[in-house]
Formats: sequence, C-alpha cells, structure tokens
Amino acid sequence: MALTSAYKSIDNNDFSLALESMQKAIDNWQVADTEIKYQIEQIGLNKLQKDSELAEQERVRQLNIEVENRLELERKTNERERLAVIEANELAQIKETDRLSQKLTPVTRVQPIYPKDAIRSGIEGWVDFEFTVKSNGELQDLVILGQSPRRVFKNAALTAFKQWTFSPLLKNGESIERLNATYRVTFMFED
Repeated sequence: MALTSAYKSIDNNDFSLALESMQKAIDNWQVADTEIKYQIEQIGLNKLQKDSELAEQERVRQLNIEVENRLELERKTNERERLAVIEANELAQIKETDRLSQKLTPVTRVQPIYPKDAIRSGIEGWVDFEFTVKSNGELQDLVILGQSPRRVFKNAALTAFKQWTFSPLLKNGESIERLNATYRVTFMFED
C-alpha cells in the first residue's frame, strides 16, 4: 500500500511524499523480513524440540526393550533353575530307588544248571544282570551287564534268572517298581 502511494506521488510530481511513502514501504518490508526470520526461527526451534522428543521416545523405547530382554533372561534363568531342581529331585529319587534296590530279596529262586563243560573243566564264574522289578515282584528289561568267563555261564544263568521273583519295593505303603536293580548269579563248586 505504501508503495502504491509512492507511485501516485511520483505521478503527481510530489517527490517528497513519494520518498516518504517509499521509506514506509521499506520499513514495512523490514518488519515483514523480521517477522519471517522470527517465523523461520520458531519453525527451527519447533523442529529441534520435535527431534528432541523423538530422540527421547527412542531412548525410552530402547530402555523398555532392554528391560524386557533382562526380564526374559531372568525368566529363562528361573526356568533353568526350576528344571535343575526337578532334575535333582528326580535324580535323588533314582538314587533312593537304586539304594533300595541293593536290598533285593529273592522270593522265588530257580537254581541254574551248572554247564557240563564247566564242571569237567573245573571252571567257576558269574553273570551280572540289570533289570526292573515290577511291583508284583516279576522281572522285566533284563540285561546282562557282565560275565566271567565270557559265554560259559550266560545261557544257564539267563534261563534260571528269568524265573526269579523278588520282594516288592514299598514306598508309602505301596508296591512300586525297582529301576536299575542289579544282581550277580554265581557259579561255584561247593567244598
């Protein structure tokens, strides 16, 4: 508007009014320039604040992830510890069963037949078995652990031992299986 007034003053040959109007236009532009610079500065400050807020949000997000990772690690550690306790308890039960299985008492014994070749040769020996005693005293999962001498007494011992029964293992008044029980059948000459 001040510039339009300056052009009219020039047309009317009123140069001092034209100069005054141009000075007002320049002043208005300077005010506008200052206002624009202020707005640009405000936009920059707003962007900086927004960037700072985003950086803070990212930092909080990363901290939350770290906390979650630590909690997950703690849960896994607790689970491993829980499983270790369960495993230790199971192992203790197995050891207790093994301890009790050392007190095996045969109820039914079938005497093995001494092999004729071993009698003629004067050979003595043994056969070790590992097995499970069912709650009714019968044997299952019979395995030969060792023998001496090899192959001399195996068949005779196995044929007889399959027919043996043992007193059941009692736990809390109930018969239970004996796991990993061991027993040695010996072949010796009587003096």
